[in-house]
Amino acid sequence: MQHEITEKHNVFEENGEVMCAGWARTPVFEYNSEQSKTRGKHSERDCYFISNTEVSLYLSVENLGMEFAVKIAVADLKRGGVIYDCVVKKFVFSKNELPESGSSGELLYTDKRLQLQLTNTPNGRFLKCDFI
Repeated sequence: MQHEITEKHNVFEENGEVMCAGWARTPVFEYNSEQSKTRGKHSERDCYFISNTEVSLYLSVENLGMEFAVKIAVADLKRGGVIYDCVVKKFVFSKNELPESGSSGELLYTDKRLQLQLTNTPNGRFLKCDFI
């Protein structure tokens, strides 16, 4: 069972195994792909859920080796129902790396339907997503 993690937490143990499953309200997971037991053979995923009293946004960015996917869902919390639901999958010839926790980095993805910018800085992780 997953539980809320509130303090900085490594994703991988020293032996490369994934530590306990959980979720967080803020970016507290320290991700370093060099520590992974299956380095280069696993998928990477960043998921975000942002909500207020009117709408909620779910955004997932997935690096699946030669496939890259962005999933977006926007729900109307006042009236119920889905406002927008989209999955964009692309086959790519170069791997789109998600920025690691310990270093600054950026992932920028653009196509005719969306622009996604995921930036990791010493001051935190920043997400910008524009979509039709």
